[in-house]
Amino acid sequence: MIVDVHYFGMISDRLGRSTEQHTFDNSSKEINLRSYFEHRFPELKEMSFKIAINQELRDVLYSKESIHEIALLPPFAGG
Repeated sequence: MIVDVHYFGMISDRLGRSTEQHTFDNSSKEINLRSYFEHRFPELKEMSFKIAINQELRDVLYSKESIHEIALLPPFAGG
């Protein structure tokens, strides 16, 4: 399955990209996306971030799940 991945804030700055497409093999039972992205981009191990799958905060992608987008979100503050 091909999924749009969006990087925001300091994550985008550090990786030098704001969006790209990733291909995930959805035949396995589950994919830990935090491990996946930290392996693909070792610099993420030093950063704090959340993962959103279809705008829902979670780290695990389950088999046969239909997803449209993944976002890596840095810490943010609001008021």
